[in-house]
Amino acid sequence: MKKNLKKWWRPDKEKNIELIDNGGWHFNNFFSAKEISTKLKTFAHSEFDKEHFTNIEKIERLINEGKDVYGRGWVFEKNNNIHDLPEYVIKNKKILNEFF
Repeated sequence: MKKNLKKWWRPDKEKNIELIDNGGWHFNNFFSAKEISTKLKTFAHSEFDKEHFTNIEKIERLINEGKDVYGRGWVFEKNNNIHDLPEYVIKNKKILNEFF
């Protein structure tokens, strides 16, 4: 096993990286404040299962202020340009309306 692992895992070798325009969309927190709270209480990173992170009112305030719910100090800007979003989101704007 160790011998086979050595064949493909070479962190010392540079890899060719392809950049994809408008890529990387994952929407892992595309939820309401209540749903984010539930996620934080139930997913593998138990360090976030604390009132400091899961309080729904605090999550709502952080979202409205454009701040990161995980406390990493990130600040977000609202982008009203719907054309920057993936095609699925644009086509389903009506069912995703609460996030716009």
